[in-house]
Amino acid sequence: MSRYWWLILFVVNCLSCHSPVSQRAELADTAEQAADAVVPEKPVAAPPASSGAGNWDGIYRINVAGEETTSGTSSSTYHFKVRGQKAELTMTTYHEPIRCEGIYLCEEKSGQLRLTYAGHEQDCRQDGQDFLIRQEGGQFYIKGYFGEAYAGQWLELMRVPAH
Repeated sequence: MSRYWWLILFVVNCLSCHSPVSQRAELADTAEQAADAVVPEKPVAAPPASSGAGNWDGIYRINVAGEETTSGTSSSTYHFKVRGQKAELTMTTYHEPIRCEGIYLCEEKSGQLRLTYAGHEQDCRQDGQDFLIRQEGGQFYIKGYFGEAYAGQWLELMRVPAH
């Protein structure tokens, strides 16, 4: 039995690799995982209130389920790293295109943080492509273009704990 451990480790390692064809895709194990993707993990306590965009500094994440496909439910995970007046968006997807990644400018107004795309993709510079983040009772919410199914909706946004 012990001589098969190397084979088991090799197979597990291969299964955890990312496919270069899927644009850094993270494959969902089951359709149930993707269907539950909008449900965030336990929220982190809110940062102390202060003026300017600095009180929003941190890393945020949201998983959004997409359409059913023959090989599972499509999904996208948005990772926002907010630092001062700028934020960086990176994405991982399963059966969805990666678009509008890059730098966003941050502006706080009326208790909300607006993220405006500052990159080079022209489609991402159109109205309606910005993200708005707000906080209510220690929980964060985000509104932006996550697909037609979520148009105009505030979705729960998880703030990733600092390590």
